Amino acid sequence: MRMRRIRRYSSRPAENGFTVLEVLVGLAILSLLGIGVWSGVAASLRAASRLRAAVLANARLLQLDDRIREAAGRIVPPWWEKGPEIQELQGEWRVPLVDGYPEKFLVVAFKDGVLSIDDGDFVSLFPGFTSVRLAPAWEGESGFGGLRLEVTGKGIGPLSISARFGGAELCSPGGSSDGSPGAP
Repeated sequence: MRMRRIRRYSSRPAENGFTVLEVLVGLAILSLLGIGVWSGVAASLRAASRLRAAVLANARLLQLDDRIREAAGRIVPPWWEKGPEIQELQGEWRVPLVDGYPEKFLVVAFKDGVLSIDDGDFVSLFPGFTSVRLAPAWEGESGFGGLRLEVTGKGIGPLSISARFGGAELCSPGGSSDGSPGAP
């Protein structure tokens, strides 16, 4: 009769398989890689969220720019006047002569962080501002020729939008459109 040998299970290099220690080291390495990838994904999501908010804020400012220019462009003062008088009340500015009619007003109002622009046909609301100011803008040496809207808000530094009535280029009071000094 022949005897069979009984093999023992041992972790010799010639045998196939992994030891428990090798499996634990592999799991630890995989866990560290997973944590690193997750941190990168989370940082990317935060950056994308900030970028989205900035893009939306800039788009809203472009809408405001378009709206105030369109509304101011509808103000048609008579050719013999320099421009309409801006009537200022608490947080509200009224500019007459919308479409050339003295009884129609452009109303720019600021209340509770919301800027509204009403030209009599359409009201636009722009939230998120902390301060708003409407003032006359100057047209070279000939005087008043448009509006200057100055706004600040959360994430928005001081921003100034000049919108003209008519076709002349606007500049700051005390200067001409080409940058040389002139009379307002």
